Amino acid sequence: MITLPKAGFLTDGKKFFDNGDLDSAEMNFKKMLHHNPEHAACHYMLGLVYLNKNHINDGIKEVEKAVKKVPWKKEWRETLIKAYDVIGEPDRIKQFDGGVD
Repeated sequence: MITLPKAGFLTDGKKFFDNGDLDSAEMNFKKMLHHNPEHAACHYMLGLVYLNKNHINDGIKEVEKAVKKVPWKKEWRETLIKAYDVIGEPDRIKQFDGGVD
């Protein structure tokens, strides 16, 4: 079990994201990942922050990390497919084949 210096990095980050405060959301997700670099949901949410800031390649890298850890999350895969479409590489999703129905 990981002990965090402060509880709520993920939930606070999600609230900031939902309220459009992308910088605060990014900071919370990065803090969580500093303490738990394998946290799939934080990688996904950080990816969404980057995608919303139009840092597409950074967003793709983070969402890819999340999908590699939790390939059955359909929403995460769909986000990745859309991001690949934006950069003109829709076939890149094939590297994740087998994770979802």
